[in-house]
Amino acid sequence: MLKKIGSFLLVSMLFTILVACSDSGEERDESTNRTSDSTTEEVTVSEDEIVGEDMVVAVVNGEKLTGEKYNTVYTQTKTLLSEQGQDVDDQAFIKERALNALVSQEVLSQDAEENGINITDKEIDDYIAEAKAQFDSEELFEQELEKLNYTIESFREQVAMQLEQKAYVKESFGDIEVSDEEIESYYNELKKQSDELPKLEEVRDSIEAQLANKQLQDKLNQRIKKLKDDAEIEMNIS
Repeated sequence: MLKKIGSFLLVSMLFTILVACSDSGEERDESTNRTSDSTTEEVTVSEDEIVGEDMVVAVVNGEKLTGEKYNTVYTQTKTLLSEQGQDVDDQAFIKERALNALVSQEVLSQDAEENGINITDKEIDDYIAEAKAQFDSEELFEQELEKLNYTIESFREQVAMQLEQKAYVKESFGDIEVSDEEIESYYNELKKQSDELPKLEEVRDSIEAQLANKQLQDKLNQRIKKLKDDAEIEMNIS
């Protein structure tokens, strides 16, 4: 059941990028990954992994980010990393990724507001209705939210932020294009690695999507870095 709502809300492209982006820019060693045929176990978060809801974990341009938001993002991050096959026993690693994602969300949200991007109540209501429709009852839906450290109110706030950020990405990076030359070059590189690769026509759409996503990730990472460089950020946990 956890994966139902996880797939719907948490494992979005944008949140995946935010979690993957680290200040150091370093990738984690592959030895920390599980094998690809491992079964992902249900993620749990212990009491020593969360902080007080009222604790100020970071301040971004004067905006206080509290433990309530951090705990939710921590759970999201741990769930996402587990589904990607990462070792989620390393709490320090998850904390670093979660705190970084939380601050990245905030700088993007502040920039979206400055650029006049607003999400209507109807858009939020429609999104939540679609999420609820995955469950057999309201009670099961609320139980799932509780597993992810959400209240109804905090879930609504998260949905609003995510819709805002998706609109921001569309407005800021909606001009991404992938040329035929780029697709063919990528395909030829893949072909060098495997003699059993399908014909280009069969995988063209998939390659185009991958390259477009890579462009978006690079541009978004650059934007986040600039926003953070220009922001006043105070971290209160480490």
